[in-house]
Amino acid sequence: MAKTYHPIGDEIDLEPGTHLVSRRLGYTHHGIYIGDGLVIHYSGLAHDLKPGMVEVTKFSDFRGNQLVWVRPHPNAPHHGEQIVKRARSRLGEDGYSVFGNNCQHFVNWCIYGKHESSQVDWGVGGLVAVATGLISQLANFAVSVAGSVSGLSAAGIMSGIKALSFGFGGAVGGLILTPVTIGVLISALMHRYILNVQKEHSKSEKLARRIGQVSSYLSGVAASAGGVALISTYGATAGLGAAGITSGLATIGSIVGGGMAAGTIMVMAAPAVAALAGGYGAYKIAQHFLKPDQSITSKPPQLPSPGSDGTNPALPPPISSS
Repeated sequence: MAKTYHPIGDEIDLEPGTHLVSRRLGYTHHGIYIGDGLVIHYSGLAHDLKPGMVEVTKFSDFRGNQLVWVRPHPNAPHHGEQIVKRARSRLGEDGYSVFGNNCQHFVNWCIYGKHESSQVDWGVGGLVAVATGLISQLANFAVSVAGSVSGLSAAGIMSGIKALSFGFGGAVGGLILTPVTIGVLISALMHRYILNVQKEHSKSEKLARRIGQVSSYLSGVAASAGGVALISTYGATAGLGAAGITSGLATIGSIVGGGMAAGTIMVMAAPAVAALAGGYGAYKIAQHFLKPDQSITSKPPQLPSPGSDGTNPALPPPISSS
């Protein structure tokens, strides 16, 4: 996709089907210009905290007090009135989701048939980084205070890991149960909020998201199993006895220049990071290889019922003749 943007001050000389971008606080808002000073966009959170529908709005209202940019797409499969037709086919749709069905997803579907949002991609990348740091600190704290011996000495770490098993398998159980639980929790959050499947998604998008969901769970479990395998194999003392776990965690920690404490944090945090990165990565790979949705509904757009004042919330207010 082209990365060039051209700033404009008004809608003069804009062609129908033009991709418009307007900056907002912390994100960019996207819409399709359809002519006559009108824009179709997924209003989302543009008006207030209540998610809005796909609607027609005046260019001046879309712009607000911000500069508008035109993003060209010279190699797109759809142009001009084709894009407008696709945008109109979804008027009245009311399934906005920040991660799953936002204004940029809508515009890219109109132009490419692909349900993509670079803002979400960047956001998930940032989430992986934040989650890594946060979960590492939580794991550090939990291990240091859970056991009968506090702190992050060898005795404190072994005591903490054993306590986190909740009576299941001692220290080995703690090395399995806690990371798996963290990974499954992150996968469940991914499933619910980031890779959630909506009725508005195309068949290919639904399939890509389900692949991502399954991959998220599998990645978390695999990372947990991999951590235990590394501990038992690469320490100075092989196996999962106390000496094996201690030396294995120290060896893993040495990868980042740390010791046993660093290795413990890495093993505990790895499933969560794998669940996030593996799930979303699998989703993007599947999305890339699955055929884009180039069809549009054969039914007329399902516009909401007119309000008590006779106006339709998906259409712009009438222009006063005064």
